[in-house]
Amino acid sequence: MIGHDGVFGCTSALSGLTATSTAMIQMAGRASTLESRFLRAEALRSPLLLDMIIRHEQMVYGQALQSVACNAVHTIRSRLPRWLLHARDLAGSGKLTFSQDLLAQMLGTHRNSVSIVANELLQSGLIHYSRGHIQILDPVGLREKCCECYKLQKNRPEMLINKIKLDCLEMQ
Repeated sequence: MIGHDGVFGCTSALSGLTATSTAMIQMAGRASTLESRFLRAEALRSPLLLDMIIRHEQMVYGQALQSVACNAVHTIRSRLPRWLLHARDLAGSGKLTFSQDLLAQMLGTHRNSVSIVANELLQSGLIHYSRGHIQILDPVGLREKCCECYKLQKNRPEMLINKIKLDCLEMQ
């Protein structure tokens, strides 16, 4: 998942090859595009930009691996809260718009499983959910329902940003 602070398709821009993946927009918002040849040219001119792109791609790849492992090991009762909080972090808002079908697809489970867990979270007062509109009411309580994967995913971007800041200071 990529949010307001991320980039999609950097490796194909750097390699000059066709992208091996497709972006799926899940929420409304603003986005910018850049022709890959411009990004490639700038990255080749700037070692810092190239390093940032590589680190970002490593972060996204690590996130994907973490999600695969999470889906294989943890129950839907801990995965749905993790996914909702992660979506909230990336969107910068506790108001989300996701159908149960999309949530089931993203979590690798059946729609009825999402429905059962979403109803439990609703009854617990952690979220409000109606016709694809989700509002996170109690992020702290929702965090308590999550597996440890949420904390791991949340810390990855902060580690990347801190490393980039150190690199920038060293270059000055």
